[in-house]
Amino acid sequence: METEEQIENYLNEVSEQLKDQNMAGALNLLSKILELDPENKKATTEKLLLEEILRFKNIDVFASTNLFMDPWA
Repeated sequence: METEEQIENYLNEVSEQLKDQNMAGALNLLSKILELDPENKKATTEKLLLEEILRFKNIDVFASTNLFMDPWA
């Protein structure tokens, strides 16, 4: 029972971290939940979603452009 209560507290803290847009903190908490309960579907789903959001957020939009060329030439 103590583990379920701890997981519930972690999930509440994840919500708070996401409200503050602290995705790294939320990911750390979700990892802790999955250590306690590897079959937790909510934590698994939220973790995958956050990882996907961070992946898109970190895509370098300038990676394929040549920034050293003069655009007016």
